[in-house]
Amino acid sequence: MIRHLVCAPGSQTILAAEFDGPVHVFEKGISIKVLTINAKLDFGGIRLALIPRYQSFICGAYERYGIRAYTLKGEELWVRSDLKKVQVIKVSPDGDRAVCQLEGRSALVLDTRTGETIGRMPGIRNIYFDQDGSTLEERKGVAIYRTPDGASLRIILDSFALSDCAFSEEMIALVEAGKTVKLVCKKSGNILSLESDNDLWFSRKAAWIEGSNRFAYLDTNQDDGGMHRLMNLSIDGVLSYIRDLRDCHCFAFKPASGSLINASGTEYDAVTGAEIFQYQFGEIIDA
Repeated sequence: MIRHLVCAPGSQTILAAEFDGPVHVFEKGISIKVLTINAKLDFGGIRLALIPRYQSFICGAYERYGIRAYTLKGEELWVRSDLKKVQVIKVSPDGDRAVCQLEGRSALVLDTRTGETIGRMPGIRNIYFDQDGSTLEERKGVAIYRTPDGASLRIILDSFALSDCAFSEEMIALVEAGKTVKLVCKKSGNILSLESDNDLWFSRKAAWIEGSNRFAYLDTNQDDGGMHRLMNLSIDGVLSYIRDLRDCHCFAFKPASGSLINASGTEYDAVTGAEIFQYQFGEIIDA
């Protein structure tokens, strides 16, 4: 069963990975898998990252395998078997750095080409990269947005953790665990929208849709974990219901392209809800 789906800005590649199993490489417009790479990773956390610049990916595991990097052709680049209990792997927009959050110790910054440790980030639970070089760091009870010129914005969290965030030119869409999306102005820190129609739904992931002036995000029903709905939220706070979805125990937004892929391999337009492509994930699920 597919447990990880990963896309990246500027790439037509999709990574689909199983629990404690291989990574399958798909390309846009090709419904069948291009390659299967025996790069095992555990379910849970954010342990798979695609690096389009170097045509490679990094995967991590909680207990056994450590962190490993492979080319998209299946060649092993490096191994860090000393790094256990990997929770999060995030790659910078330039593809040069991977921030790896490890349970019980400081997050490490690795060189994506060699695996060498090039820095540490104490207190980081997660990090999100804006394409302009800014970052949003999740720390205990707070998120800190930092720009390349050294400015920073401190955002108090209402939940115990962030599930995701997305960036437009002016706004940040924060998705907190067990909560709904809220918008934060990058310059002022003002919360411009905090929507919630009832307590049955909580948000999971968000993406900025280029050219649409809106964010897309997915809600999950707390009483029925198999029930999901695709939503849109404009930067001026207008909320739109798009459609119900299934098979979203794992899913991925394709950055900036305006689509979402679910665990069955169906790609949906994130603005209209229309089905636009079908990847053959069935051969993986049935294997």
